[in-house]
Amino acid sequence: MIEVVDVAIIGAGPYGLSVAAHLRARGVGVVVFGEPMATWARFMPQGMRLKSEAFASSLSDPGGALTLRAFCRERGLPYADLDHPVPVEVFAAYGEAFAARFVPGLDRRNVRLLSRHDGLFKLELDDGAVVVARDVVVAVGIRPYAHVPAVFAGLPAERLSHTADRSDYSAFAGRRVAVIGTGASAIDAAAALTRAGAAVRLVGRGRAVTFHG
Repeated sequence: MIEVVDVAIIGAGPYGLSVAAHLRARGVGVVVFGEPMATWARFMPQGMRLKSEAFASSLSDPGGALTLRAFCRERGLPYADLDHPVPVEVFAAYGEAFAARFVPGLDRRNVRLLSRHDGLFKLELDDGAVVVARDVVVAVGIRPYAHVPAVFAGLPAERLSHTADRSDYSAFAGRRVAVIGTGASAIDAAAALTRAGAAVRLVGRGRAVTFHG
């Protein structure tokens, strides 16, 4: 017999972990699937700083016990509510510490298929296992929505990549690179490429770039 859990949460980033912390505090049976903080730890440019101010970058637990401020104090890391951009490595480590404290038993397997079955939710995992849940929270973040415009679809893989798939830009040293877009991800990528020694051109439709309004 397959065990039925109360709530399955797909995704172990800031939102998935925060929801799990609140549900567990209410006595709800929760299983979280995914590698904690995977997007932040593995798919953000190395050396990146968070765009949000530190005071607004905490995960949420019912008692507010493990804020980003508290985590940095525990680890002896520099912290200020304002005007001290948070390194992405610190934020990823903070999320993993939050998961360890508030989401014990987190399941690091990924969900590859979600379907309805007899009024319940059926989750098929990447190793072939099946879990059934009464309710599901989907907190998969932004990576599944990476989009490459059709005009670039014919470019070979060695000439085209998406920011969602890169954290290390050292392979571009000495090369000329066009970054398409003028949002925060594009600007972060352009900065990382410049640090890596690439000649970068940022290409966008607008006349101005607004990183932080």
